[in-house]
Amino acid sequence: MKSKRYRLSLKHWQNVVWSLLLMHSIPKKTCEQIIQSKNHYLAALKGNHPKFFKAVKEQFQSEVHCHRVESGHGRVERRSVSLWKSLEDLPGASDWSGLTTIIRVTSYRHLFKGQHLLIKKSIHAITSVL
Repeated sequence: MKSKRYRLSLKHWQNVVWSLLLMHSIPKKTCEQIIQSKNHYLAALKGNHPKFFKAVKEQFQSEVHCHRVESGHGRVERRSVSLWKSLEDLPGASDWSGLTTIIRVTSYRHLFKGQHLLIKKSIHAITSVL
């Protein structure tokens, strides 16, 4: 059985932000096509680019951040969103067409049902928008 490849057709779209957050892999070529078509991207950064992902996790420098706390349903959740825009010294950043900002979202979830439990989760994303 042959697999079908779908080509991203962007010629009729401009000034659109393409969200690639749910893709398992983010090809650099796809980001390049999006930028060439005068659009922008927002993509989750995962382990499918191991060297770049490791560099981002180890060298992330928060330049702008905001926090939000929500409570209810037996838990308190604090989310922190941080932006890093000065990417000149980040290895591999120049390989991503149009990359301007790396975003880190960290959530701390305190659960109080039965026992006190703290869950920490961080995700990273890359974008050409901000």
